[in-house]
Amino acid sequence: MEHKIVISGEGSAHPKLGVKKKNSVEENLKILNDMIESGKLSLDHAIAKTRPGGTLRGIFKCSEDDEMLSHVEALYDFVVAYKKRLVPDYDPSAPVKKVQKDVDPEKFAPKVEQAKSSRATCKMTGEKIDAGELRVGLPVFCRGQQVT
Repeated sequence: MEHKIVISGEGSAHPKLGVKKKNSVEENLKILNDMIESGKLSLDHAIAKTRPGGTLRGIFKCSEDDEMLSHVEALYDFVVAYKKRLVPDYDPSAPVKKVQKDVDPEKFAPKVEQAKSSRATCKMTGEKIDAGELRVGLPVFCRGQQVT
């Protein structure tokens, strides 16, 4: 089996870790290992989710349940050890560098066009926009797609 391990950033925009609260630690370790080795989950993303203050600790209610805290600690120790095998000088206490994404300003410029039908409405006032009238839309992301 060919491994496609992604150490940082690129491999995972925001995938689910795949781990479940009802699973045993061993089952969740296997799931994490499979996700990392398949390249679906970057090590940095797994570390960010399982580290102290990470979202998985809130989802698993670690502040209320000591057993879940030790469960998530085991997952965190696993991904940190995995990364240390690949990057020997890795320091989990060091701040993580934010990756600056290139943004094309043209994609986020307001879009002015004539309304194609009379179904459009103003988002501020709720008034109908007649067909042929000018309307302005601001591009936003909705469900992973850019819409105006």
